[in-house]
Amino acid sequence: MAPMTRSGNSPLSGPLTHIRRRRHGITAGLIGLFALTILGTDAYLLTTAKTTTTVSIDDVLADFDSPTDDAPPSSAAPTGEADTPAATPTEAPAGDTPATDPATDEQPEAEAPAPEATAPAPAAQPTEAAAPAEPTPAPAAEPAPQPQATEPAAPAPQPAFAKPAEGVYTFITKGSEQINVAGARHDYPSETFMAVKHRDGCHWYTDHRFVEEHREDRLYCSNGDVLSLLEIGTEVTFFGQTETSDYRCDPPRIVVDRRDGVGSKRTQVCHATDGSGKSEETATHHGRTSLTIGGVKVEAWHVSFDSIVSGRAEGTAHADVWVHPDSGMILKVDRQIETASQAFGTDVVYTEDVEFTLKSLTPRR
Repeated sequence: MAPMTRSGNSPLSGPLTHIRRRRHGITAGLIGLFALTILGTDAYLLTTAKTTTTVSIDDVLADFDSPTDDAPPSSAAPTGEADTPAATPTEAPAGDTPATDPATDEQPEAEAPAPEATAPAPAAQPTEAAAPAEPTPAPAAEPAPQPQATEPAAPAPQPAFAKPAEGVYTFITKGSEQINVAGARHDYPSETFMAVKHRDGCHWYTDHRFVEEHREDRLYCSNGDVLSLLEIGTEVTFFGQTETSDYRCDPPRIVVDRRDGVGSKRTQVCHATDGSGKSEETATHHGRTSLTIGGVKVEAWHVSFDSIVSGRAEGTAHADVWVHPDSGMILKVDRQIETASQAFGTDVVYTEDVEFTLKSLTPRR
């Protein structure tokens, strides 16, 4: 993972928070954090600075099967072209048609009708011998028909983006996050878990739990040639203070458009739902590549995102993202983040450097 300064409130860097959870502004959370320091409870900070609670796959599966549904509503309009129906073969014209000769591809000539019966010819009268007739030359043989060239078959159209299978996916993970207060840090475990659930229409959402103190949600739309991102949120906890950021992308942020050329770029903006800031990003399309997932070579679209965050938090972010060419499932993410916020006249800096790769294309249920 290349070290880069990145942005913590970038849509790529933060997930869509569950709507049942209470939203805390980052500034409010940090005010509470610094109030603890001012009150002299440094012992609390020292004992909780590196508190990291791992999440097991059984925990995520239990939440997945829970009747309580935390998923965000899929209210934003989808982007991209509508699904194109499969082309139907052209029907043959009605009515019988004569069979063709397979050797010549020509229509056979009709048989000549049988001659009608006639009266016998009268007996020939003797005449002078006629001059011998000249021999009739044999008719020239017709050239054999040449095979006709055929048009090359058109390449089969790519299927439209579909939704990935529902279930809980395991990601091989390495990295950490930290803030510049009392050495506070979360080291991510070697495996983290993401739940995928379907929503109406083109929509599906992910809930990625790195640790109990760091959770990310996103709402996607798989529609034709376009995989887009509609909502993003982050929930991070340090010293018992939970900070969340929620962004909505309207119009939806395009993750992959399969019609884009290699090296093409697009700029897009997502806004904080509370009006406290925005994230402006440049997406670069790198085309098709391949990854090894669970020992199997898998094709993938590769896109990178460079973001600038402004408003309540200031900073930058970078993420390289690889997605499955058919389902749009996230296969790998490599991202780096850095943001700063003001609290008590001090810059509180958040940084993250993480890489996570899908372990298997088959989820658990």
